[in-house]
Amino acid sequence: MYRCIREDKYFTWRGHEIPVRIDRPDRESDVLVILGHGLNTDMNDTVLEYLSRSLSREGLIIARFNYPFAERKWKGIPSVKSGVLLMKAVIDFVRKQAYIPDKNIIFTGGKSFSTLVSARFTVEKEYGKIFLGVPFQIKKFGLTIPVDLKPVLNQPLPMMFIQGSEDDTAPKQKIEMLMGKLNPRGYLLMIPEVNHGLVPVNIDKRSSEAINREIADIILWFVSETLRQKIKEE
Repeated sequence: MYRCIREDKYFTWRGHEIPVRIDRPDRESDVLVILGHGLNTDMNDTVLEYLSRSLSREGLIIARFNYPFAERKWKGIPSVKSGVLLMKAVIDFVRKQAYIPDKNIIFTGGKSFSTLVSARFTVEKEYGKIFLGVPFQIKKFGLTIPVDLKPVLNQPLPMMFIQGSEDDTAPKQKIEMLMGKLNPRGYLLMIPEVNHGLVPVNIDKRSSEAINREIADIILWFVSETLRQKIKEE
């Protein structure tokens, strides 16, 4: 296990100052993981914070960032297309850091809103997607509005889905149907007694620490397995 080095950086994008937090091991690594946050949180989200600390100690470079809407009290419905442009800009910014080797590989994803953003693109040397709580539907003004998941279905890269069994935005039947369509590109970890934010609904049954550790473990497995398969193909 390695020591974690944390850096807070900023860059300007469309008139916004975008904060980027990078956690990296104290040795060279060529594996980057870019994680965005959900609609009602920011890069300080407790799950993202745990993953950044834990996975960097295992040898991965983890970068998080804030969307401009993170600082707004009323967020409305942010533009996924704009989110795609920003996440790509973050990737370019992180890849330019002096300690990133030229031959780097990348995984992108994040929580909720960021899963919809990441599903809509691939970048050079990207090997997979890490989706933490993909929303299948949104409830608004008493209505249930389906989310367009065509970009997920059309995404060619391997995808790791981490979902909570008590997520009211993602009915189990719809998750199962999606995974059937994505086979063999899709992998699923369904965590019992966990909501859309991947937080336990009953802390007496299972702690956040245990859940976060399970999430970190499956991400490490997914990254390792994806790299193994890629090497095998080449």
